[in-house]
This record gives sequence, C-alpha cells and structure tokens, in this order.
Amino acid sequence: MRDRRLAALVYFIVGGTPAYRAEFLEDAVPRSIDDFDDWVVNHVLSPVSPLFREVRMLLAEDPTLRETGLYSTVLAAVAEGNNTRGGIASRIERKASDISHHLKVLEDAGMLVSDPDPFRANRSYYRITEPLVRFHHAIMRPSWPQLEVVRPGRTERIWAAASKNTFPSLVAGPVFERMCRVWTADMASDETLTGMPSKVLSGVVYDSSTRESHEVDLAAFDSTGELLALGEVKWGDVIGMGHLARLEKIATLRPARRLLLFSGAGFMPQLEEAARESGGRIQLVGLDRLYEGD
Repeated sequence: MRDRRLAALVYFIVGGTPAYRAEFLEDAVPRSIDDFDDWVVNHVLSPVSPLFREVRMLLAEDPTLRETGLYSTVLAAVAEGNNTRGGIASRIERKASDISHHLKVLEDAGMLVSDPDPFRANRSYYRITEPLVRFHHAIMRPSWPQLEVVRPGRTERIWAAASKNTFPSLVAGPVFERMCRVWTADMASDETLTGMPSKVLSGVVYDSSTRESHEVDLAAFDSTGELLALGEVKWGDVIGMGHLARLEKIATLRPARRLLLFSGAGFMPQLEEAARESGGRIQLVGLDRLYEGD
C-alpha cells in the first residue's frame, strides 16, 4: 500500500501474518482510507468472513489451552490495558498466583510476551503478540452475541462506536508502539541512535524528588547498558513541544543520547524546527520514515 496510514490501520488488525491477507481475505484490502470502515465491517466483523472466528479457533485448536474460557479472559484483560500480573489477576478477580500457569502457557503458545521493565527490577509487562488477537479481545469479544446475528446496520453501529475510542486506545496505540520499538531495534541507523541497540523496551521512570512516575514508550540500550534513546509514541496525536518537554524532563532523570518522537499524525512546525536545530539529538519519525527505514 502506498498510503502509509492505511497500511498501518490494516496492520493494526491483521498484523504481519501473510495468510490472513492472502488466504483468509483473498487479498481483499481497502483501496483508500475512505474504504477502511466498510472493509472492517464486511471482511473482519462479518460472521461469514474467515477471520471472524480465527482467534477462537486458535484457542480451541491449541492442545495446551485446555481452559479456553479462562485463557480468553486473561487475553481480554491484557487487551483492556492490564499488563502486569497483579493487574490482570485483579481484573479477572483471581489471585496473581492462580494465573501464573495460564500466563506461562499463553507465553509458550506465542500469544503473550513478557517484557522486563528496564528501569525497575523484578517488574515486567505482558503484551499480546498478534494484532488480530488483540483486536478480537478488545473489539469483537465484548459484542460477540450481537455480531454473530446479522441485522441491518448493527455491525456498522458497533464499529462506529468502537472506532472512536476503543480501537485508537486499545488496538492502534499499543500496536503502533510495538511497531516503533521494532523499527528502533531493527531499522534505525547508527547515525540516528549513535550506536547499535541491543534491547528496546518500555518502562516507567520514577522521580524520587517529586514521587512521580513517568511512562516511557521506548527506551533503547546498547550492549553495555548505556541508554541510547528515550522515545515518545503517539498514533493519533500531532506531536508538539509539550511532548518534547515531557521527554526532556524524563531525560533529566535518565540521560539519553537521543530523544525520539514517533507520530502517526504528524508534527507541529515548532517541533520540526527544534529538531532541525538540535544537531540530531531530537529525531522525528513519521509513517514514511517508519516504513521506508533510515
């Protein structure tokens, strides 16, 4: 797709699995942004689409996932934004020790990954690996009975409601953050980062002087543990000086060589000027750069 924004939107749903596009959808993809909503309704949320029951089939066909209902509930909790063991357990009203096995099985099945927090010892975050699994549990599962029975206009209304808030916050945002971390790890040049990253993670920086915690979307470290870059990622926001100021504040606590700002919606002119005058310290990465590489 030449339209980078459209390509990203499609990726947020079907991910990078070739079979989903080539076999399940027979390469039926939206031709323009204007076609995207109709494509979701007709090719993803429709019960006649091969994609409609794919995630449920994945859970049912895996012999290690014997309690499919509980595993699906765990995935739904993660899709809702509960990414710590304690947060997931609280959401599904279980003890953290009761779901340790289920989290491990989902990791072994490749549906979850546990990433350590680089700034806090013994802290990790669970993330859904496959965009379609995230989309299913964030968008489809809550409305499953309504989606299964087709009635004129109902699926369109369900998607219209979800596309305003749920899709941007629980699907597009998290998947875009992961895309930006992968780009930083695999595609960013040595000139961009002033070094080769050995790990790119997200985490929380704590300021003991103010007792504030600052979420960091991206932190790139070299093999010696030096912090190459801190990053801010926003899918739907035009990034401006306020975002830079927040990142600069975090950089006073955890100094980094580079500050990376990623956006799916563009950058304010004042920020673009600040980046040009920064001598490379401030790097702006939009969709063209994200897809084409450095």
